[in-house]
Amino acid sequence: MNHRVVASAVIYKDNHILIAKRAATKKVFPNAWEIPGGKVEVGESPQQALKREVKEELGIDIEVMQPLCVYSSQIGNEWWTEIDFVAVLLLPSQTITLNTHDHSDYAWINQSQIDEYFDETDNNGRAVRQAFQEL
Repeated sequence: MNHRVVASAVIYKDNHILIAKRAATKKVFPNAWEIPGGKVEVGESPQQALKREVKEELGIDIEVMQPLCVYSSQIGNEWWTEIDFVAVLLLPSQTITLNTHDHSDYAWINQSQIDEYFDETDNNGRAVRQAFQEL
């Protein structure tokens, strides 16, 4: 069984967290809302991978802060470990430019909107809930 490591960012700005909707063409979880991130490549730290993935997917630069949570799950024949970090925009006025191969939409949500995007069993939603409690 393959094991993959993923790093994701809970990007926080003005009491809101950035989430993105996965493209309909994605093999895993198409059209699902998530916190942005991606696979850690050989030779990268999770923080380096996260900066790279967010730049590729959303066109923005972030500062990766402290780890928030870690969880593992099996998807098909692969075992995935995800490390979620708190992050902030390097420049607050950056414009998000979606890579449409990865995402079809994005939203800045506040704490009262979490249930509109994530159910109780969704790990991305758990990370967002935890971030709002801690930040």
